[in-house]
Amino acid sequence: MNDSVPTRALSYLDSVYRITPERGIADYWRKYNVEVNYYSNYDRNLDQRSHYIDSMFMVLKGYENRYAFEYSHTLFEKASLLRAQRQYEQAFQYYYDGRSFAQTHLDSCSLIDFSNALGVICYQQGQFLKAVPYLRQAFIEAISCRPDARFYYGFVLPQAVLNTMGICFEKAGMLDSSLAVYRQALDYINERADRYPQKQTFVNSARGVVEGNLGGTFSLLGRYNEAETHLKNSIRINDRFGYAIEDAQTAKIKLADLYFKQGRTSEAHELLEQVYTDLSSGRGRSDANDEVWREWYYLTWHIYEEAHNFPEAYRYMQRYYAFNDSVDRVNNGLKYTDIDQSLKEREQQFKLTLLQKNDEVKTAYLIAVIVFLVLASFLAFFIWNNLKRSKRHVQKLTGLNKQLRGTLAALKQSQEDNTRMMKIAAHDLRSPISGMVSVASILMQEPGRTEKDRTLLQMMKVSGENSLSLVNSLLQVNTQVNEQEKEPVDLQDLL
Repeated sequence: MNDSVPTRALSYLDSVYRITPERGIADYWRKYNVEVNYYSNYDRNLDQRSHYIDSMFMVLKGYENRYAFEYSHTLFEKASLLRAQRQYEQAFQYYYDGRSFAQTHLDSCSLIDFSNALGVICYQQGQFLKAVPYLRQAFIEAISCRPDARFYYGFVLPQAVLNTMGICFEKAGMLDSSLAVYRQALDYINERADRYPQKQTFVNSARGVVEGNLGGTFSLLGRYNEAETHLKNSIRINDRFGYAIEDAQTAKIKLADLYFKQGRTSEAHELLEQVYTDLSSGRGRSDANDEVWREWYYLTWHIYEEAHNFPEAYRYMQRYYAFNDSVDRVNNGLKYTDIDQSLKEREQQFKLTLLQKNDEVKTAYLIAVIVFLVLASFLAFFIWNNLKRSKRHVQKLTGLNKQLRGTLAALKQSQEDNTRMMKIAAHDLRSPISGMVSVASILMQEPGRTEKDRTLLQMMKVSGENSLSLVNSLLQVNTQVNEQEKEPVDLQDLL
């Protein structure tokens, strides 16, 4: 987005999104972020800005951890919006939540926005030395960024942090420290300017801003020649379309003040006329305009007073105090808000939330332990009951086993008795049958037997032999005793 045609940039953005077939969460978030940037820095429409910030939250819902950078930046934008709406307590809460989230999910480079914002708030409250630690922390976080960090984190924020820190020292009356920090900012800009060939407009504009602040400090030290050189350099760089015109106006005010101190009233008046024309036309419109108007009224009042034009001097004195009072009334909410107390309260609330969550976790663990113990008790009772029943079954099985052994012994004895009786019977039967077979054989061999007698004797002999065979078989069956065989038995099935 270029300063010259920001509205055209939005139309191009809409056109690109209309023809892009597949758009993901990050794509929608970037689109809304550009629109938030537009309504923050160009159109300055708080309602539209709030609408697109809500859209950023909406597309990230449920994906906050996956898109950690985008979510932390959205929290930062929400805090900045609330600050612009002068809802300072809520703004500090969002700054705290955003910084806490970034500390958990991102590297230290992503904390710069939050540290810088807290430093700027302290500066706006007039607590200049209190702002310095926040700004110093922001710069330390900035230089921890990777060398390939984005332009915003690799250049824009670090030099802006140094510049704001220099202003804080200047406002606190520590002018030597202010000069040192401004020079450090210029060195930082010059060392990194070549890394961003496509961003030279912004690089030069940033250099012009620091030049103007450096000139203001030299003026406070009474080193007017050096002050004039730096202030003119600042105006030359930024007093043109596409650059920081609002900062050129601030540099003109400082240069007019310098001319006034040197008695160069006409040159001072000419610069004030240029600033008035810019402010009246809306050229270089920014949040810094209020401060420029304030200084403009103050210098115009004193120039007329120096020229002994007391009616005009009185008129501009009244305008100065009226404007100053209106600005103070607007900023009273911020000035009387204790940022440290607000952050402490938010931290305590955060810790309380953590304690509540810990209590919930402990309660859940306690319930789980109780449930486990109850289940363990039921299980132990079930095992004990089964064990007791198993013992009864074993005792019963032992009795049955004794009975079976007795029965087996009786059967064995019965078999032995039967075998002995069969042997006796077989022996007693075999002798007469053998005699019958022998007699039949002898009679068949005698001469003079008729065929009929021989047939009958043959039948008697065969019957006798068959009877002997049956007696021998019976005796063999009852005398062959097999060894007892054992087989494995499943005790559970048996029980």
